[in-house]
Amino acid sequence: MDQSFAVAEVPEMPGVRVYADNQLVARTGDDGTAFLPRLRPYEVNRISIEQADLPLDAELGALSEDAVPYYRSGILVRFPVKRARGAVLTVVLENGQPIPAGALAQLVGSTAEFPVGLNGALYLTGLEASNRLRVSWRGQSCEFPVSFTPNAEPQPDLGRFTCRGVKP
Repeated sequence: MDQSFAVAEVPEMPGVRVYADNQLVARTGDDGTAFLPRLRPYEVNRISIEQADLPLDAELGALSEDAVPYYRSGILVRFPVKRARGAVLTVVLENGQPIPAGALAQLVGSTAEFPVGLNGALYLTGLEASNRLRVSWRGQSCEFPVSFTPNAEPQPDLGRFTCRGVKP
């Protein structure tokens, strides 16, 4: 190599277009990396990725980063992009009535809270294969297990879950 370069990393995201100063220079390979040749040394090179190439359930930290390589050297440019691992589900009480809208759901062991919508509808992200969900409202709460299997759907429906041991 007789020029400065970068390696762009978009973890586990193949086929993403990568730009240097708004010029298409590469696409990520199967491993989510792309080689970016001919960068200007000691200057800001604006590296960006194409949002349209990311899956619908991608959580984006940034679509562009600045790279300032040394002369005849390389730099790693990591894009904070990951799969949301999200799903929708419906939470009802033992009598079949939906959990009140505005109740808060939380995956046990996580700090993120998710509001319950109308008719007990709930959208969660950050799911693992096996989860425990806590739903709280008006001084009451319940917990139940939620299983998740990742698939090609950006927003899979996990079905209906019953909140047991609380009063309507």
